[in-house]
Amino acid sequence: MNKKSGFLKFIHKFVFWFVKITAAPAMLLFRPKVLYPDGKKYKIRGGALLISNHITSFDPLYMQFVIWHRNHHFICAKEFYDKPARAFLFDCFQCIPVDRDNTGIGTMREIASHLKAGELVCMFPEGHVNLAEGGDPELQEFKSGMVLIALMGGAPIIPMVMKRRKTILSRLEAAVGEPVDVASFYGKRPTVAEIEEITKMLQEKTRELREALEA
Repeated sequence: MNKKSGFLKFIHKFVFWFVKITAAPAMLLFRPKVLYPDGKKYKIRGGALLISNHITSFDPLYMQFVIWHRNHHFICAKEFYDKPARAFLFDCFQCIPVDRDNTGIGTMREIASHLKAGELVCMFPEGHVNLAEGGDPELQEFKSGMVLIALMGGAPIIPMVMKRRKTILSRLEAAVGEPVDVASFYGKRPTVAEIEEITKMLQEKTRELREALEA
């Protein structure tokens, strides 16, 4: 590692922690209200893949408020790295850029390495912000890549749902489901059809969380 890369990593960490600490008072504004459907609060420890619905551009921020005690690595579209200043900010906030049209095995291994290191990786399996009008839109079809990433990283997938805030003073409401060990269904080498089945199961669990949150 050269001195420049080491210095940049230091700057990235400094900016991250500065923002995280100074943003703490914002918790009073958002006042996160988290629902655990079965009444049991899951302690998210070690490597885990956190998935959520995607209804606003502020969702990554909201996810961090919901699970404040963990550092988040967000999977984001590579095209957002088109400008140096924006790329710098995404690096500060530990984002992992991916090519949404051609996510190679190398990228998946990189994401999985974060899971193996015991880190929390966040992604939106719908693949984009769901801009449908009229309250919280219905979930769009989930991408199955999340299952492969979890299997490669040996980590569970945790479904989560956030409710659209009606006003700037509205509380942030979310529901967090039980961690799902995808390898427990078909082992570590499921077929394509089995991966699709797990993907649909996770989408259904996410939909159930949404229904519980809206009840």
